[in-house]
Amino acid sequence: LARHWILIDHDAGQLTDKNSSDAEKAAADELAKAVTVYLEDLGFPSPALCDSGNGYHTPIRCDLPNNTSTKALIQRFLNSLDQRFAGQYGTAHVDTGVYDPNRITKCYGTKTFKGEATTERPRRYSRVIIEGSKNPATIEQVTAVAEEYTEITYSHSGSAEVCSSQEQADRLKIQQAYLD
Repeated sequence: LARHWILIDHDAGQLTDKNSSDAEKAAADELAKAVTVYLEDLGFPSPALCDSGNGYHTPIRCDLPNNTSTKALIQRFLNSLDQRFAGQYGTAHVDTGVYDPNRITKCYGTKTFKGEATTERPRRYSRVIIEGSKNPATIEQVTAVAEEYTEITYSHSGSAEVCSSQEQADRLKIQQAYLD
């Protein structure tokens, strides 16, 4: 009936079937801190801070209806954050796929099992680090950030394609590798 949290997932950017390395996880931590400072500077209430095991979550309280308009708003909000911070913290990025209220997030206190446990890529426990403000972000605050998102359209073979800033960054890396 309602959405009470906006999940911001600061993904370390490791391969899908691997746990993050300490360096990748540290980059996700730096990204989480930068996003938090940015949002708080805009007047957002302090988000919670959670260790997801391989990265970090900074969920923000909200009080929004659970409908298609809110889903689209949160998707643009996450895309805007990803676009603003893309490429600044190694492979770490804002996961833009967690706008869907049906997505299940981490059950804090559980252990990650993305891949084989190695010295370089250990399995870690998730946990809540800071509870965050009890005050919700307003729809006006969320909308202001969402409106900063600029869709990027690529044209190839006569068809247009819209992609996220993470996809844009990936394409730029491929193009640069080809040029090198």
